[in-house]
Amino acid sequence: MLRIAEAIYQWLDEHHYHFFHQKRNVQALLLLHPTVSEAELRKTYYSKKIEKTMLIICAGILIATLSWIKAFLDGGMEENNILYRGEPGEGSREFSLICESPLGEENVTIELQERQLGEQETIEKYEDFQEDIAVMILGDNISLEQVESPLILREEYPGYPFCVRWEGDTRGLVDERGNLYPTDEMQDTVLIAEISYQEKSWKLLIPIKLTPSKRDSPQQFSDRLRESLAHSEESNRENIEWALPQSLDGQELHWRKAVRNIAGIIFFGSMAIAGLTYFLADRDLQTEMERRKKELSRYYPGIVHKLTLYLGAGLSVRSAFKRIELECRDGPLRDEIVYLCRELNTGVPENVAYEHMGKRMGTQEYIRLSGLLCQNLKKGNLTLLQCLQEEAIRSLDGRLRQGRKLGEEASTKLLLPMVMLLLVVMIIVMMPAFMTMGV
Repeated sequence: MLRIAEAIYQWLDEHHYHFFHQKRNVQALLLLHPTVSEAELRKTYYSKKIEKTMLIICAGILIATLSWIKAFLDGGMEENNILYRGEPGEGSREFSLICESPLGEENVTIELQERQLGEQETIEKYEDFQEDIAVMILGDNISLEQVESPLILREEYPGYPFCVRWEGDTRGLVDERGNLYPTDEMQDTVLIAEISYQEKSWKLLIPIKLTPSKRDSPQQFSDRLRESLAHSEESNRENIEWALPQSLDGQELHWRKAVRNIAGIIFFGSMAIAGLTYFLADRDLQTEMERRKKELSRYYPGIVHKLTLYLGAGLSVRSAFKRIELECRDGPLRDEIVYLCRELNTGVPENVAYEHMGKRMGTQEYIRLSGLLCQNLKKGNLTLLQCLQEEAIRSLDGRLRQGRKLGEEASTKLLLPMVMLLLVVMIIVMMPAFMTMGV
């Protein structure tokens, strides 16, 4: 993918499409990597940006395509336009369909009721319900012989098509919702449940033992279509399958499921994310620049002290920088000192090399230091050592101020976590008190 991105960059560069070559970014790249050529830096930086953008776009296109395929497959109908009802007790199923006819397309929402039981099936289902009801109403109780917490008395129970109306118990110790009234001794009572399904109804008595409690126009066509669907669905409730009508008033009907297709949203969303990623990369570059400046400022007092020490020992400024190059650790400061020494070794005049160093580092301290060094070359080495000593004292004071500033910023950043910890401690301390009051 990186090679493709490089090829795209090369093509844009050859055709002079330099709209993405922001001067600020190029300057930052040159400061961060002073030993690399501008052309190579631009190629590497913008090729990586193009690569990230291409990856996001490709991922968005892939996900959008898969979403479109899923929506297309989900929108297809079964053979002969057949929808399937739920089994008794599963509840109704809702289908969003699109009906295509010579008069146009019509969005239709159909609620397909569950399959109705035949007479023999109803009796068998009721017998199973009688056996299971004692378990389904238990709740947290061990058995109906030891009821001490509320029962689960509902109008419907999963897996069964019956409607249940509870009347509580015969002694008024349990209400129709299953709540228990306090009792001080064992109580035998009977729950009363009226069970109904279609035109049939039963009355079920459930003995329990309570223990002491603890707690033609398109609009006309649309109306006729809905009436026809409702009538067809109601007259076919005993079958698990329901075939959708293939014609109405001589008009041929074609059905497909109305599926929400989010492929377009995914596609355009990925385009937006790719664009944001491309332009936010510049923000990361500026953040790296700020980090570089802070690191250079942190090492500035050390550089001034070393220059003062080496000049006091009789070394020249050029030799002092070569010594500092050997002692520096890897980082932006070492890169700048190495670059300075290379310029001096290749014959660049010292004053020009020092000016370049100050401009590359870009901080006020190093610009001031380069000015002192250039002034030394013009006026001689008589006052340079004294000026460097004064600069060292000034840099230490600046470092102390910077340390205090960083400490204040750290305390501000820690304020929110400390408040959150305080809230957690208050909750831990106060929760037992509230629980005791509740008891």
